[in-house]
Amino acid sequence: VVAIAGLMLTDVTLFGIALAMVLLLDDAVIVRESVVRHIELGLDARSAASRGALMVVPGLAIAAFATLVVFGLVSVIGGSSGRWFAGISLAVIGAVGVSLVVAAALIPATSIIWATSLRSGSRLQTWSRRLDLWFEALADRYHELLASSLDHRRSISTIALAVAAGLVVSMASGPIADADPPIVDLELR
Repeated sequence: VVAIAGLMLTDVTLFGIALAMVLLLDDAVIVRESVVRHIELGLDARSAASRGALMVVPGLAIAAFATLVVFGLVSVIGGSSGRWFAGISLAVIGAVGVSLVVAAALIPATSIIWATSLRSGSRLQTWSRRLDLWFEALADRYHELLASSLDHRRSISTIALAVAAGLVVSMASGPIADADPPIVDLELR
């Protein structure tokens, strides 16, 4: 999408692509969790995939539409600021469309295939169970880390401010400080 729009791959467009990948993965995880929840409730794979997707895809579609509207408006900004944000906007717009297709169609379909293949082969079952246990342990560690950070709010805030200050200092002393300041045209109607 960025290449079709005639933009080059820069730090800004790479940031847009990274943001787009986060959206893609987030939507896929939401649908997959819903499908797994329905499988754990005792539904067969096909019913669980159908119900799980139907429960969350409409919400994802509304969020995708809102994202498309916001980034669509940002992508048509003119002037120098428009050149900065066009790459991010176009990457996110493309990814949101792909993400919705993946979340609505591919994730439920692969969930059916995965659940069916788990029943047929014991080697895959063992591997899948180990993966599930690893993810559960990871989730437990995440919850412990979150609880610890909430218990130490002042320390976490101090660390965050120190990192932000370090970034500001490094940006001020880097190549950005040596560049000519951009001219920003603002028009109020």
